[in-house]
Order: sequence, then C-alpha cells, then structure tokens
Amino acid sequence: MTIIDTIDQWLSSLDTKVFYRYVAAIVGCTALLILGIIYYYYSSSSYYKRQIRNVNNQRQEVQTLLEKAALIDQQKQEVLSIIEQDPDFKIVAYFADVLAQLNLTNKSDRNITQERPNDPYTEKILSARFTEVTMKEIVELLDKLDKNKRIYIKDLEIERSKKNNRRIDARISIATFETRSE
Repeated sequence: MTIIDTIDQWLSSLDTKVFYRYVAAIVGCTALLILGIIYYYYSSSSYYKRQIRNVNNQRQEVQTLLEKAALIDQQKQEVLSIIEQDPDFKIVAYFADVLAQLNLTNKSDRNITQERPNDPYTEKILSARFTEVTMKEIVELLDKLDKNKRIYIKDLEIERSKKNNRRIDARISIATFETRSE
C-alpha cells in the first residue's frame, strides 16, 4: 500500500496543468500503442492473406499439372495398347492402301519416310504431296486417316493449285509409333 499512497501523494501535489499534461501524454502513448498494434495486425493479416493466395494459386497450378500428367499417362497407355494390338503395322503400306482405295495414287508425289527415335518406340513420319485434287478427295482422305487410331495427322498444308484454280495442292504428314527394331 505504500506504493499506492506514494503515487496518490505525488498526484495530489501536482499542478492541474502538469497533471493534464501527464494524462495527455499517457493517453497519447496508449493511443499510439493501440494504433501500432492495429497497424501490425492489419499488415500481418494482409501479408498472410497474400501468402494464402499465393499458396492457393500454386496448389491450383500443381493440381492442373497433375491432371495433365494423369491425362498424358492415360493417353500413353492407350497408345501403347494400340501399338501392342498390331506390332507389325507399317505406315507406308497402310498409306498406299488408302491411296489405292481412294484412287489418289496417281495424284500423289513420292512419299518420304523419316524416323525419330523415341525409346522404346520409333516415330515414323510419312509425308506426301498431292497435286490438283479436289477438296472432296482431301476430305475423304483425312476422314479415312482419322478413323485409324494407329496413326495421327502431324501436318497439313492446303493451297490453291497453280495450274487449275478449281483444284488444290496439298501436303500432308502422318505419323505413327512402331516398335523399335534392334
């Protein structure tokens, strides 16, 4: 109790102006302390909100990548099962058969086959150029090629024929994966 009595005597001995200065100083310091606490709270909460947003964005990116990876794995398994169903598939022979069925053999230039190694399979790319064909013939060819899941169309360029304006010239590249022959 002596401390409280000492403080009481000291406050009683103060002049009113000095007392109000001390009260104002104490209230001001308390207000500054409260404002500092409020500022710290809002700045740290906004920092953590930004961090949460960043983590959530990264989570969504990772989720998207995982979904894409799962889709790629699924497609890879489908491709491998298609390859295993017909391991002796030859793209050159298949393309020659399709051209013969559609009567396009005489309208196509020499076929070029490229190979790109891709363990344990090789991607075989076949390119062909067609001159003075109709759009109907190209569409039938594309439809026939699209129906075979063993191959895929890699590239297609169509332009108006220089010899006959009612016809078109086209260049097509198709590809497939074949088992690698060692």
